[in-house]
Amino acid sequence: MASALLRMISPNIVEFDTRQNDIQGSLVFHFEQKFTIDVNIQIPVIRWRHLNANWKAETEEIWHEDLGDIEVKIPIVVKKPINLSVGGGKQVISSLVRQGIAIFNLRRFSDTLFESDKSLQEIILSCSKTEIHSFVIMRVRTRWQVKKINLIQRLQDDNRHLLLEWQDLGRAINRVVRFWPLNIPDINPIEQAIPDDVNRINITVPVNLMPPGRYRLQSSHCRSLE
Repeated sequence: MASALLRMISPNIVEFDTRQNDIQGSLVFHFEQKFTIDVNIQIPVIRWRHLNANWKAETEEIWHEDLGDIEVKIPIVVKKPINLSVGGGKQVISSLVRQGIAIFNLRRFSDTLFESDKSLQEIILSCSKTEIHSFVIMRVRTRWQVKKINLIQRLQDDNRHLLLEWQDLGRAINRVVRFWPLNIPDINPIEQAIPDDVNRINITVPVNLMPPGRYRLQSSHCRSLE
């Protein structure tokens, strides 16, 4: 028998949740009488974590400002160095495995990450000449973007009231939103500062400063020069 974390693919193959550290169950044989063997199989797993944090089994997205030292837990039988790479192998860093742990400083990837046009990039773990297959251990976001933008407006007392909502991808400070008029002469863009740590703002503008028409919505931020 098997737990809900196991799914039988064939009589000889089972599929399991890779977040588990072991498989517990029973092997049942039917001879002249039923014969049962309890089993507890330790899974040779790979885990990663920021220093002194909890171990993670899932691929996660991190913000580039959070790059730092990470530990990677490797099956104890692996003795060869572990590699992390970005940019399709443009930069590779290696670490020896000591007592089943490899330590990496991800800040070494910073220059390579920012040279790319991609806002979200993959860090690949690999170990040559072993049974460990290459896989994405995490993704790093280097640019603030937004998605799922929603705009609700209403008119009241000669004012245009706008409720703007969005979902942040990454983090930023000193953010602003601008409405640029299209094909409306003599009308300046409407600019509103966005407070930190919010993803919705209310904007009130006199109708004469924001007449009916088509506008381009722009979101941007100013980086500190410190």
